[in-house]
Amino acid sequence: MEKELQENTSKVDSQKLSEILEEKDKEEQANNKKTAISKTLMEIYGLHTPTSAIIDYISNRKAYNTRLAIAVFLFITSVLPSIIMSDIFYIDSIGVLLMVLMVFAGVILIIKGNNLIKNDRNILINLELSEADYDLVNDEYNKWKANQTNRIILAVVLFILGIFVPIIIDEIFWLYYPLSEILASSSLFLTVGSGVFLILYQTLNLNVFKRLLKANQRKIY
Repeated sequence: MEKELQENTSKVDSQKLSEILEEKDKEEQANNKKTAISKTLMEIYGLHTPTSAIIDYISNRKAYNTRLAIAVFLFITSVLPSIIMSDIFYIDSIGVLLMVLMVFAGVILIIKGNNLIKNDRNILINLELSEADYDLVNDEYNKWKANQTNRIILAVVLFILGIFVPIIIDEIFWLYYPLSEILASSSLFLTVGSGVFLILYQTLNLNVFKRLLKANQRKIY
């Protein structure tokens, strides 16, 4: 611009030069203002929900769901220490103590999980996914949905095993009564607990992406 002004200085008077400078300043100010407004709308007010907030929501929810599923597994299997300690070592108090500790660990997991998601509930209010974020969430939803049948079938198989395995164990080890009872009870609670864990892990995490897609208020073409 300076070179242009130097070349044209001899051809124009001071008034014309002043008009040229003023026009250039207005053009630059208009461009800067347009960029600033666009940046303000995108970053401050947001034309869509920030990607980082969506990723944090997914991560926190999945962590909470995993901890909740583990906690339920601990609640179901917490009776095993009491059975084992009572039938093998004849020490009921230690068995009860271990059971209480497992329940306590499950409660701690749930509390820690709740701390992760306590600030994430507001993201579903006025949620507006960009096209890229919508595709990301939709792809993850389809992946979890594709795995749902296999995980549900596996959980049902574990429930069935929980019925028949204790019977089989009891018949095999019928000469060793304390051992057969412990193994039968352990297999029952472990298989049922594992099945419940799989169902919770699958359905809860699937609902994370389902909620995001359902709450989205921005139409994606």
